[in-house]
Amino acid sequence: MFDALQPLIAAREHDPFHLLGPHREGTEWVVRVFNPHAHSISLTWHEDGAFHDSSLQFIRIHAAGVFEWRGQVSSET
Repeated sequence: MFDALQPLIAAREHDPFHLLGPHREGTEWVVRVFNPHAHSISLTWHEDGAFHDSSLQFIRIHAAGVFEWRGQVSSET
C-alpha cells in the first residue's frame, strides 16, 4: 500500500478517488483520507437526523497525512 500512495502524495495520481474515500475490501469497509495538516481524523455520522454516540477513529498510515479506517458497518436499515 505504501508504494501505491506515492503518486497521491506527489499529486501525480490520475484517479485519487481510487485510493481515497470509502471502498469495500472483502467483507470490510475501508475509508481513506489525505489531509497533510491533520494530527488526527475521526468520522461522526448521523442517521434519521440523529448523531451517533461514537465516532470512527482513523489511523495514520503515511507520515505525509494519509489516514485510514477499516471495519464492519452494520447492514441494518
